[in-house]
Amino acid sequence: MSFDTDRRHLMVESQLRTNKVVNQDVLAAFSETPKENYIEDQLSALAYIDEDLSIGNGRFMLEPMV
Repeated sequence: MSFDTDRRHLMVESQLRTNKVVNQDVLAAFSETPKENYIEDQLSALAYIDEDLSIGNGRFMLEPMV
């Protein structure tokens, strides 16, 4: 597994499943979507944290549980 794949897996296991998200389609979508592709390179290390990330122009990538 790559570093980003590992981080996606940890996000699903520690942020979604612990909040009782059990729908397999939702879990698969989060597992397969590379969030780091949607933010600036300098923020890619933060792509999977449990916080909103500013993506510029007053827009945000929301935390997974929103």
